[in-house]
Amino acid sequence: MQFLKKTLFIFLIILLFLNFPALGSQQSERKKILVLFSFRPTLPVASQWDKGIRSVFENDNTIKSVIDIEHLDLTHFENKKHVELLLELYRNKYSNPKPDLIIPVLNSSVDLMLKYGETLFPGVPIVFAGVESQFINSRKLRSNITGQLTDIDFKGTLNLALSLHKNTRNVVIVAGAGPVVQTWFAHCKKVYKSYEDRYNFTFLTGLSMENLLEKVENLPPKTIVISLPVLVDGAGKKFVGIESLALLSQASAAPLYTFWDASMGAGMVGGHVISFEKEGEGAAELGLRILKGEKPQAIPITQTSKLSYMFDWRQLKRWSISENQLPSGSIVKFKKITMWDKYRGRIIGAAAILLFQTIIIAFLLYQRRVRYQAETELLKAEKKYKTVADYTYDWEYWQNPDGSLQYISPSCEYISGHKVQEFINMPSLLQDIIVPDDKVTWNKHHCGSEEGFNKEGIQFRIQKPNGEIRWIEHLCRPILESHGGHRGIRASNRDVTLRKQSELEVKRLKDTLEAESTYLQDEIKNEHNFENIIGQSAELNYVLHQVEQVASTQSSVLILGETGTGKELIARAIHRLSSCNKRALVKVNCGALPSTLIENELFGHEKGAYTGAVNKQIGRFEFAAGSSLFLDEIGEIPLDLQAKLLQVLEDGEFERLGNPITLKSDARIIASTNRNLKDEVANGRFREDLLYRLNVFTITMPPLRSRKEDVPLLAQWFVDHFSKRTGTPVPEITKGAIKDMQSYHWPGNVRELKHTIESALITTPGKKLKFELPKTPDNSIGSILSFKEMEHNYILKVLKAKNWKIGGTDSAASELDMHVNTLRARMKKLGIIKPKK
Repeated sequence: MQFLKKTLFIFLIILLFLNFPALGSQQSERKKILVLFSFRPTLPVASQWDKGIRSVFENDNTIKSVIDIEHLDLTHFENKKHVELLLELYRNKYSNPKPDLIIPVLNSSVDLMLKYGETLFPGVPIVFAGVESQFINSRKLRSNITGQLTDIDFKGTLNLALSLHKNTRNVVIVAGAGPVVQTWFAHCKKVYKSYEDRYNFTFLTGLSMENLLEKVENLPPKTIVISLPVLVDGAGKKFVGIESLALLSQASAAPLYTFWDASMGAGMVGGHVISFEKEGEGAAELGLRILKGEKPQAIPITQTSKLSYMFDWRQLKRWSISENQLPSGSIVKFKKITMWDKYRGRIIGAAAILLFQTIIIAFLLYQRRVRYQAETELLKAEKKYKTVADYTYDWEYWQNPDGSLQYISPSCEYISGHKVQEFINMPSLLQDIIVPDDKVTWNKHHCGSEEGFNKEGIQFRIQKPNGEIRWIEHLCRPILESHGGHRGIRASNRDVTLRKQSELEVKRLKDTLEAESTYLQDEIKNEHNFENIIGQSAELNYVLHQVEQVASTQSSVLILGETGTGKELIARAIHRLSSCNKRALVKVNCGALPSTLIENELFGHEKGAYTGAVNKQIGRFEFAAGSSLFLDEIGEIPLDLQAKLLQVLEDGEFERLGNPITLKSDARIIASTNRNLKDEVANGRFREDLLYRLNVFTITMPPLRSRKEDVPLLAQWFVDHFSKRTGTPVPEITKGAIKDMQSYHWPGNVRELKHTIESALITTPGKKLKFELPKTPDNSIGSILSFKEMEHNYILKVLKAKNWKIGGTDSAASELDMHVNTLRARMKKLGIIKPKK
């Protein structure tokens, strides 16, 4: 018997020795999963993919897992150096221990794993997701790779749209210019080939966003629009998918359909849509099978079939589509709550009160007896609240009526940077970390919450100990006892920094577009009368040769020349021949603005930056980014502003008035002046270092008197131009008139010739052009007036002819083709004063 007991004891010890380590290993071992997203974490689709993948692994009780997320963002950093840095990062970060499973999402991350996965993580199973069959079929897969193909239902969405709009005659397909979207576009076009005998198809791709909006705004009746994402337009400008979709929907004269549920709410009517969350679940389910022991080569590549008919209720109303027309099982989002839905609880509650008033009265009679039980339940509720709040992502707290904190959740530490005990010891820290500009909003909301008035949350900023600013979405409610006593405030705080940054970026882009639109409208109103540069002289041909030399570069250009020689025409010619000619040439006339407004015009200002700044204004440097900025009459810029201008030219950085945030601009600078800047430097009115920075490439416009062979061509052009505008016959320019014009020294250059021709056309009664020119006493140098004297006399002559009317219709400014502020500045500089009567 003793021998049996000893034998049994030894046997049990051996079993424990063999099984316990394995059991402990099984309990402690966690499977490591690496998810590689191709996009940025701020994109709306990121959270949907993440939610779908995590839900599968977190809800499975048999496999314990740890999920690591990496965002490659290869669409914004496509260079080889970025890829090498990513590979080095992942090699160091995940080589020990290696992942047990890799899930790359979308083409870029899948390609990365196909090229480098075996080198980085040899033998590790890979489950790809979010890619099309043509993408996978063109690539060789290793035995450790399987995955799930995305299923864009081009035919299903088109059939859906046609069934809802039975009188459709035209179908417009919109697509961006990026490589992934172009692959989808080619497949879409192929699928829709079979419909072309019944409908007129128009394919809009490779266009700039401005052209796309113009096209969809002018669509004919009986048209529907099928939209693929516009992540990059034909001009190379990048967009967030829902942002570009919203722009297209707002402008479209026809209903718009697409293929992804992430686009809902941005203006699409609906479609047979793919859910990124469901695709994430499908990929995770394949990965879970591998973690449970199945081999990747034994799992065939699957095709997702989890598509839904989904619609935006607001767009259904916009296009007069009844819900009865929708397919069975359709999902309708953003539906407006009816009066019954909104007040159903109150109506039922009121009926219940009337029905059970006797029971309520009885309950009040027994209230004292059950008070102890109610207090016990309240303590249980507090305990339950703390238990739940300890594990929530949001920062929760319970504040007593005296201001002390009864509870604060551990999540406060990674949101605010302060530990729980710091808030317990010093409750005022809740207010101290709020950014000063947001404290008024906080105080007003907090006081109202104590009295139970606030039902809506607020947003404010806090500053962490390391100086980082975070946006918080705050919601609080008063805690009341059953007898109405006040127990304090229960609050929830959520970190919404990424969402807020996206909203602010969208607002910034909107402000920039609005400012650029306003500027372009002003440019159209003030469009220059010259459409061509007229002339064939050697001097002018040399200038045009210089324009061709410098236009394709990014170098700064300084254009010199007398007033009226056409410096702005040369600036526009440089811009038209440059690589940024698809954007508008942005112009600032430095001589037409008071010195106090030049800085505001160049760099912009924030609302409230100074007295009278009632709205925010985008500066010319800001929306000239990616284009050319023409600084006309740069010699007029005040000396104190020249230093700030030099800084922008050197490093492209500047600040709006009233905003400390540094902005950047890569605008190409073209400047002009009729001054001798070297003399201005010598006299202390212009910075020498700014002159060196501007004087990279100099073009000097010759005065008209030095290119006399161009005078007949210019005169004939002006005669044709003004005759066409007034609808009168074109008179002949006689040889005598040509000779007179070529003998005149033209102090006002081409501008003076233009006005002389216009005046002569008014007074010419016959078929031959007749006019008189001032005669020069002799040809000696001593008899020629200085340029300043000639300009003085010419402006004075025009002012007298216009009865000293400076601005408005039929004024001196319109006659001289000058801005009224420029004319006033010239009069002040030349000492021209209206005589007293």
